Amino acid sequence: LGDIPENTTNNTTTYTVTKEECQKAFENLSDTERKSLVNIHKRVKVFAEAQRKSVVDVEIDIPGGKAGHTVSPCNAAGCYAPGGRYPLPSSVIMTAVTARAAGCSTVVLASPRPAPITLAAAYISNVDIFLCIGGAQAIISMAYG
Repeated sequence: LGDIPENTTNNTTTYTVTKEECQKAFENLSDTERKSLVNIHKRVKVFAEAQRKSVVDVEIDIPGGKAGHTVSPCNAAGCYAPGGRYPLPSSVIMTAVTARAAGCSTVVLASPRPAPITLAAAYISNVDIFLCIGGAQAIISMAYG
């Protein structure tokens, strides 16, 4: 699986980050960073919820029957936030918050070598599972479990 961070507490390798670790990262942000994350979260959530309400079930009569579509969420969403030199907490918020607004009951996030701001964004976005993996391995893990 590649670049898996070593847990310095007990010298084991871990593929996940706990919600408590994400919360701690959020609490340790500067006031400016925390306010910025809260602001962007609120904006994305309001827009995503409005967007979801705009997509409705449709059914019309056509010659020989009916045509239409129904809107229903999938059970789980897999989100990806690039790791590396320049963390993108916006990737976390834009995908995880939108998945929740769409009605997904489980949100999984993958990010290799996540920065503290990425962990904090996962916390505020209420991510259920945080995987510390990247690339094709992350996509396969989220697709197949």
